[in-house]
Amino acid sequence: MSNPPSVPKILFLVHRTPYPPNRGHRIRSYHLIKYLAQFAVVDTAFLADEPITEGVRVGLREFCDRVVAVPFDARLRWWRGLRSLAAGRTATEGLFYSPRLRREIAALRSARDYDWVIAYCSSMAQYLDDAGVPRDRCVLDLVDVDSQKFFDYATWSRWPARLLWRWEGRRLRRYEVWLARRVRWLTLVSEAECRVYRRFCPADNVVAVENGVDGDYFHPRAVQGRMPALRTNSGDDAATPPSCVFTGALDYRANVDGLMWFLSEVWPSVRARRPEAVFYIVGGGAGKELREAAARAGASLEHDVPDVRPYLADAVPVAPLRIARGVQNKVLEGMAMARPVIASPQALEGLAVSPGTDVVEAREPSEWVAALERLWDSPSERRRLGENARRLVEARYTWNARLRPLHKLLSLTEPKKLSLLASERT
Repeated sequence: MSNPPSVPKILFLVHRTPYPPNRGHRIRSYHLIKYLAQFAVVDTAFLADEPITEGVRVGLREFCDRVVAVPFDARLRWWRGLRSLAAGRTATEGLFYSPRLRREIAALRSARDYDWVIAYCSSMAQYLDDAGVPRDRCVLDLVDVDSQKFFDYATWSRWPARLLWRWEGRRLRRYEVWLARRVRWLTLVSEAECRVYRRFCPADNVVAVENGVDGDYFHPRAVQGRMPALRTNSGDDAATPPSCVFTGALDYRANVDGLMWFLSEVWPSVRARRPEAVFYIVGGGAGKELREAAARAGASLEHDVPDVRPYLADAVPVAPLRIARGVQNKVLEGMAMARPVIASPQALEGLAVSPGTDVVEAREPSEWVAALERLWDSPSERRRLGENARRLVEARYTWNARLRPLHKLLSLTEPKKLSLLASERT
């Protein structure tokens, strides 16, 4: 069947499997695909460093016409990263380089003429030429300013890691400047990230396309009962001990750094004052260092739980990040669950929130201890903050509202008949 001319065709390139939307790198890419599929025929190609189950394929085929997953060997990945460094490029480019993915993209190109190609993250920009789409039809969703992230890593690292992070940061910054000339639009996850980018590259094609949150899924009424693993709650029942919770990928350096700081600088003081308090660390991929630190501090490490919502519903969410770029999904999810989130200034930077009204901001360890105790001791304060946070999510942070700028950038219009899209996917 020929493609209806009124329906644009988009190729979406991702550096990691964009489904299910249960980790930071998947959440944004998945919702971008889902949103675009309302107005265009979307094909996706991505690198997969994990087995691709039938559930993943089914989940993506709901919104994509063609789904191409290219297996990626972690051992070759690091070798290619080192080789890229030796050649004078960024390690980022080498880490996500795949000759097979280039061939698969070329095959997609030969089968379909694309109106737009969207590359997700700087690591995928190297594949834009393979899609055969001119510059004025290319979009790079940089998401965060990765060069700044590496400079931040250097700030909190010791030698020789500090030297390596700075090295990658300088090379990546030069690459990010060049990328603005390679594409029609370069998008970032927040206005704050756009300001960071414009400080070293005042390009006129840089636009914020912000993150949202699934307010139907992350809804206080969506959770029926508590997870069996939960042994306490946040103090809503005075007979049970108070608790707080961190959710996120536990193999992501920024999360690990924040947790290690919290476990050493904040949690011991909390436990000294409230021996019964519980700290839940919920996520997958925890390494030995974090596991040992959690055990020493008496924190409860919950591995790869099927649903984080009961933890968010029953505890005070915390985001003690010292290194943070873009928008923190963990903060939005806690807010959507109508919970009183405590976060560092870095974790709140990309969000239009009012500390003290929608969330609680804490910097020094003493501020964290005081904030936790205040919320545990005051059901009315928890309720006030949670209700304000939920209202803000409903008013500003739905995915459809946050992704709406893509209409103007891609010149998308509502198809006259949605059946056109359905016919394209059959």
